[in-house]
Amino acid sequence: MWRASEEVIPLVRAGRRGRAPVARDALPSMNDNANIDIDIVEYEDVVIVSVEGEVDLSAARLFEESLAIAAATDVPAIVLDLDRVSFMDSAGVHVLLQFSISEQNRDRLTLTRGSSQVQRLLQITGVRRYLSFGPSPAPEPNGRRPTERLRITSD
Repeated sequence: MWRASEEVIPLVRAGRRGRAPVARDALPSMNDNANIDIDIVEYEDVVIVSVEGEVDLSAARLFEESLAIAAATDVPAIVLDLDRVSFMDSAGVHVLLQFSISEQNRDRLTLTRGSSQVQRLLQITGVRRYLSFGPSPAPEPNGRRPTERLRITSD
Protein backbone atom coordinates (compact mmCIF):
# COMPACT_ATOMS: atom_id res chain seq x y z
CA MET A 1 0.00 0.00 0.00
CA TRP A 2 1.39 3.43 -0.95
CA ARG A 3 1.29 6.27 1.50
CA ALA A 4 0.69 9.94 0.80
CA SER A 5 4.44 10.59 1.13
CA GLU A 6 5.28 8.49 -1.92
CA GLU A 7 7.41 9.91 -4.71
CA VAL A 8 7.70 9.04 -8.35
CA ILE A 9 11.20 8.23 -9.56
CA PRO A 10 12.30 7.40 -13.09
CA LEU A 11 13.08 3.78 -13.86
CA VAL A 12 14.58 2.20 -16.93
CA ARG A 13 12.95 -1.04 -17.99
CA ALA A 14 13.87 -3.02 -21.07
CA GLY A 15 15.33 0.03 -22.78
CA ARG A 16 12.29 2.27 -22.33
CA ARG A 17 11.72 4.91 -19.70
CA GLY A 18 8.80 4.57 -17.35
CA ARG A 19 7.70 5.92 -13.99
CA ALA A 20 6.84 3.90 -10.94
CA PRO A 21 5.79 5.07 -7.47
CA VAL A 22 8.27 4.31 -4.71
CA ALA A 23 7.74 4.99 -1.02
CA ARG A 24 10.47 7.31 0.27
CA ASP A 25 11.30 5.11 3.28
CA ALA A 26 11.56 2.03 1.06
CA LEU A 27 14.82 3.32 -0.39
CA PRO A 28 18.02 2.79 1.59
CA SER A 29 20.04 5.91 2.28
CA MET A 30 23.20 6.23 0.19
CA ASN A 31 25.04 7.10 3.40
CA ASP A 32 24.28 3.61 4.75
CA ASN A 33 27.02 2.19 2.50
CA ALA A 34 29.53 5.03 2.90
CA ASN A 35 33.01 4.28 4.19
CA ILE A 36 34.39 7.71 4.95
CA ASP A 37 35.61 9.80 7.89
CA ILE A 38 36.07 13.55 7.59
CA ASP A 39 37.71 15.90 10.09
CA ILE A 40 37.12 19.62 9.74
CA VAL A 41 39.50 21.71 11.84
CA GLU A 42 39.32 25.50 11.81
CA TYR A 43 42.19 27.76 12.79
CA GLU A 44 42.22 31.55 12.65
CA ASP A 45 43.51 31.63 9.07
CA VAL A 46 42.84 28.17 7.60
CA VAL A 47 40.30 25.34 7.64
CA ILE A 48 41.76 21.87 7.15
CA VAL A 49 39.38 19.22 5.82
CA SER A 50 41.01 15.79 6.20
CA VAL A 51 39.31 12.92 4.38
CA GLU A 52 39.94 9.24 5.06
CA GLY A 53 38.38 6.26 3.30
CA GLU A 54 36.40 6.01 0.09
CA VAL A 55 34.98 9.04 -1.70
CA ASP A 56 32.42 7.34 -3.91
CA LEU A 57 28.75 7.71 -4.79
CA SER A 58 27.62 6.57 -1.35
CA ALA A 59 29.89 9.13 0.38
CA ALA A 60 29.51 12.02 -2.07
CA ARG A 61 26.81 13.79 -0.07
CA LEU A 62 28.85 13.70 3.15
CA PHE A 63 31.91 14.91 1.22
CA GLU A 64 29.90 17.76 -0.28
CA GLU A 65 28.41 18.74 3.08
CA SER A 66 31.82 18.81 4.74
CA LEU A 67 33.18 21.10 2.02
CA ALA A 68 30.13 23.36 2.43
CA ILE A 69 30.85 23.62 6.16
CA ALA A 70 34.43 24.68 5.38
CA ALA A 71 33.25 27.18 2.78
CA ALA A 72 30.84 28.77 5.25
CA THR A 73 33.74 29.98 7.42
CA ASP A 74 35.37 33.38 7.10
CA VAL A 75 38.93 32.06 6.97
CA PRO A 76 40.95 32.95 3.86
CA ALA A 77 42.24 29.41 3.12
CA ILE A 78 40.84 25.89 2.87
CA VAL A 79 43.20 22.91 2.72
CA LEU A 80 41.66 19.64 1.54
CA ASP A 81 43.84 16.77 2.75
CA LEU A 82 43.30 13.74 0.48
CA ASP A 83 46.38 11.80 1.60
CA ARG A 84 44.33 9.08 3.37
CA VAL A 85 41.72 8.63 0.64
CA SER A 86 41.96 5.01 -0.47
CA PHE A 87 39.48 5.30 -3.35
CA MET A 88 37.71 8.05 -5.27
CA ASP A 89 35.29 7.67 -8.17
CA SER A 90 33.58 10.10 -10.55
CA ALA A 91 31.08 11.18 -7.88
CA GLY A 92 33.95 12.36 -5.68
CA VAL A 93 35.65 14.08 -8.62
CA HIS A 94 32.37 15.84 -9.47
CA VAL A 95 31.96 17.19 -5.91
CA LEU A 96 35.61 18.25 -5.82
CA LEU A 97 35.48 20.01 -9.16
CA GLN A 98 32.18 21.78 -8.45
CA PHE A 99 33.53 23.02 -5.13
CA SER A 100 36.86 24.16 -6.55
CA ILE A 101 35.43 26.16 -9.44
CA SER A 102 32.82 28.04 -7.42
CA GLU A 103 33.53 31.76 -7.18
CA GLN A 104 33.57 31.66 -3.37
CA ASN A 105 36.20 28.90 -3.15
CA ARG A 106 38.37 29.29 -6.24
CA ASP A 107 41.13 31.30 -4.57
CA ARG A 108 40.84 29.72 -1.10
CA LEU A 109 41.21 26.01 -1.90
CA THR A 110 44.46 24.03 -1.84
CA LEU A 111 44.64 20.24 -2.03
CA THR A 112 47.27 17.82 -0.87
CA ARG A 113 48.59 15.47 -3.55
CA GLY A 114 46.45 12.63 -2.24
CA SER A 115 47.00 8.91 -2.39
CA SER A 116 48.43 7.34 -5.54
CA GLN A 117 44.91 6.30 -6.62
CA VAL A 118 43.63 9.88 -6.25
CA GLN A 119 46.66 11.29 -8.08
CA ARG A 120 46.13 8.89 -10.99
CA LEU A 121 42.39 9.63 -11.16
CA LEU A 122 42.89 13.40 -11.23
CA GLN A 123 45.58 13.03 -13.90
CA ILE A 124 43.57 10.68 -16.16
CA THR A 125 40.39 12.76 -15.93
CA GLY A 126 42.26 15.99 -16.65
CA VAL A 127 40.85 17.59 -13.49
CA ARG A 128 44.31 18.07 -11.97
CA ARG A 129 45.05 21.11 -14.12
CA TYR A 130 42.11 22.99 -12.56
CA LEU A 131 43.25 22.46 -8.97
CA SER A 132 45.90 24.03 -6.73
CA PHE A 133 48.15 21.69 -4.75
CA GLY A 134 50.26 22.24 -1.66
CA PRO A 135 52.04 20.28 1.06
CA SER A 136 50.25 18.12 3.60
CA PRO A 137 49.28 20.16 6.66
CA ALA A 138 51.02 19.75 9.99
CA PRO A 139 48.81 18.29 12.77
CA GLU A 140 48.73 21.64 14.58
CA PRO A 141 50.37 24.31 12.40
CA ASN A 142 52.94 26.35 14.33
CA GLY A 143 51.67 24.96 17.63
CA ARG A 144 48.36 26.80 17.28
CA ARG A 145 45.18 25.42 18.74
CA PRO A 146 42.07 25.04 16.57
CA THR A 147 39.12 27.37 17.10
CA GLU A 148 36.61 24.71 15.94
CA ARG A 149 36.74 20.96 15.32
CA LEU A 150 34.12 18.69 13.72
CA ARG A 151 34.28 14.98 12.83
CA ILE A 152 31.89 13.50 10.30
CA THR A 153 31.76 9.73 10.03
CA SER A 154 29.68 7.33 8.00
CA ASP A 155 29.14 4.97 10.96
